[in-house]
Amino acid sequence: MQHIKRQEALLILRDPNDAEDVIQQSFMKLIPCTENITEDKPGMTCNFLKTVVRNLSRDFLRRRMYLNSNEDSIDTLEDDHNFLKCRL
Repeated sequence: MQHIKRQEALLILRDPNDAEDVIQQSFMKLIPCTENITEDKPGMTCNFLKTVVRNLSRDFLRRRMYLNSNEDSIDTLEDDHNFLKCRL
């Protein structure tokens, strides 16, 4: 399951390190929902995780593009990883 999610993130971000960060954050978002995960509905969990990966990847990319467009910003790409932590 994680391999599929990594591919989703890589398609959007095109950077393996950023994709790994997004995957980790996605699994962290899944933790509060563990009581709702049942073995008879694995597809729901997979779809939820896929959506979270896709959305976090897009948010990460959007943030990077915004920071790159504002080169006068003091903290540009260093904030990307902090941004992901705030999305939890």
